[in-house]
Amino acid sequence: MYRLAFVTFFLCNLSAAQELIFIDTNTRSLPWMKIENDQITQGFIKDSADAIAAQLGYTAKVKAYPRKRLAAIINAGQADLLCFMRPEWISADVNWSDTMAWDADAIVTRRNTPAIKQISDLKHQAVNTVLGYTYPEIEKVLAENFVRFDGLSEEISLINLTNRRNDFAILSETYYRYQLKTHPQRAILNPNYLLIGPKAPLRCALSKKSTLKIEQLNQALEQLNKNRTLEKIYNRYR
Repeated sequence: MYRLAFVTFFLCNLSAAQELIFIDTNTRSLPWMKIENDQITQGFIKDSADAIAAQLGYTAKVKAYPRKRLAAIINAGQADLLCFMRPEWISADVNWSDTMAWDADAIVTRRNTPAIKQISDLKHQAVNTVLGYTYPEIEKVLAENFVRFDGLSEEISLINLTNRRNDFAILSETYYRYQLKTHPQRAILNPNYLLIGPKAPLRCALSKKSTLKIEQLNQALEQLNKNRTLEKIYNRYR
């Protein structure tokens, strides 16, 4: 009986040790993620997490939380990884991985609205933004003339744009390019947009309380780039 209990305990702990917990904000949608019944079922984040975990010999568990909770969760070691992030987006004491992708924010409009040529064109204009997101490049140019209209997600910002609630929105270029191909009202979306600064590297934030080491993570990312696994994942949603 004692031996059976010990084996059961050992197997349970081995199973737990083989699981990597990835978290992300629930304000994202495809191509980043699709949430069904509180589960992330597909998208860059889910597919990349599966690939990273498999490369390391783990299984992946991916959970979505409100953006404001992410730093506390990763700091407490309640999750291992938070990927597709930039250091300025989250105040957390973490180890940052090598680059896994590139992205930039974009100012987008409808086809019946003239495309933005420069940030200053947004002066005194209501702009669809995401609650809790910061836009330092725009804030630097517009200061108090930056009129935000916050929604809970990029998807809601896009809905506000297509419903003509406001004429402008700030969205991830990766997200917007995907919507130009798949959105039910894509015919009214302007394919011309203004990037806010150069594309920036997206990385994984690794909890310092994780058993995974940053060297292991970077080696896995290097291999996944070398065998084009990540590229194939991204191409599914482009």
